[in-house]
Amino acid sequence: MANQEISLKWNGYQNNILANVKELFKDEGLSDVTLVSDGQSFKAHKVILSANSAVFRSIFQQNPHKDPIIVLHDINNASLRTLLTFMYNGEVNVTEEFLPVLLKTAETLRICGLSTGSEAKDNKEEDQIKELITKL
Repeated sequence: MANQEISLKWNGYQNNILANVKELFKDEGLSDVTLVSDGQSFKAHKVILSANSAVFRSIFQQNPHKDPIIVLHDINNASLRTLLTFMYNGEVNVTEEFLPVLLKTAETLRICGLSTGSEAKDNKEEDQIKELITKL
């Protein structure tokens, strides 16, 4: 008689993960990356950023530093703060006036759920990513 596999499933898994990701946003204690925009810094988590942005995933894969500081040029801190809220919570409220700026930034960073594409497609795009950031 062969060993039979038994499937174990946690029905509350997705809810637990979502709740914990939201808590990570509030608690900077486990952060492992600092984003800087307009002189303001934001603590975040590489795994969350990578899961939500092909641009961030590419940056972290190409520059495997332990606790990087990434300066984002041409991205205002209000857009960055709002996109971080979106990535950690899956939703965010914005004014109609702010929406075009936010969507442009989301497109630049290829934020899943807000941009038309999520993967860096060619070398030209890779060069644009390099221009967008400065690694310290």
